[in-house]
Amino acid sequence: MSQRRGLENEITYVVDLVSLNELENIVIPLYSQFIKFIKPITLTEDIILNSGFVKDDNIYKNENMPHYYIEYLFSIYALRYRYWHNASESYMIKQLQYLHQFQNIFFDLTEKELDVNT
Repeated sequence: MSQRRGLENEITYVVDLVSLNELENIVIPLYSQFIKFIKPITLTEDIILNSGFVKDDNIYKNENMPHYYIEYLFSIYALRYRYWHNASESYMIKQLQYLHQFQNIFFDLTEKELDVNT
């Protein structure tokens, strides 16, 4: 938002849409110093099991995600049924490395928050 003077010298306020490329790169030391302290939580089997998933061989399943599962390497797969062949196939959606990725994809697929019991 900026202040401008109109035709008759009256003050008006306008909202400008400025391209980010036109803005000067500003670093605010007060906030940027905290970036080094941000460390994502690594996804582990314990986190998956404490989030309502059940281990079946090397696959983790959850009743809220009947058409998806997580493989032992923390890759999430989608099941696709081919009814005319009476068979199913699966394909990897995303490799999960951190808890926030797990929470985000769980919410995207179920529209429910992931309850992580630690």
